[in-house]
Amino acid sequence: MGQYECHVFVCTSGDTCPEQADVEGYVKTLRAGVQKAGKQVEVRVNKAGCFSQCGHGPMLVIYPDNVWYAGVQASDLDEILTSHILGGKPVERLRYEPGKPGANKVEVDKAPAAAVPAAAAPPPGTWKRVCRLDEVSDGGLKQFTVEAPAWSSPAPGTRCSRARRSAPTRRYRSKRVSTTGRR
Repeated sequence: MGQYECHVFVCTSGDTCPEQADVEGYVKTLRAGVQKAGKQVEVRVNKAGCFSQCGHGPMLVIYPDNVWYAGVQASDLDEILTSHILGGKPVERLRYEPGKPGANKVEVDKAPAAAVPAAAAPPPGTWKRVCRLDEVSDGGLKQFTVEAPAWSSPAPGTRCSRARRSAPTRRYRSKRVSTTGRR
């Protein structure tokens, strides 16, 4: 037997799972349930990178049972926790079995989204995911270009306030990301 009787992985950084539900909240909910049951020594709940099953999510995987769950909703978490994680009986209605091993991504329409009217633009200071964790180099930095309207300006004192404001595109560096799970 491994270090844990049950090891739960929740996809929190794939292409679609984070957009389909509050998967970070799923991790918190499951961890709280495990702690409430007093099973934090036997059960581990982790955030995970992409499972390469994009479009079928939100996804959870439970080992050593090798049970994959697809299309998990917040309302399903209590049943997965009590039935499978604590009780050992998988929730059959949510099981994911695509019939072939490996990547099973659903092709998503890559057509550009319609222009967002200025009134519906996100408020300044709102964070937007610009890359996946697996796109960040081992050094933890990724350089990318962000299209910004001429009227926008970064908040004073932020790293990007030193960028040339006259250019139609700006180059920013993402914050350092730990690839080992530690900061």
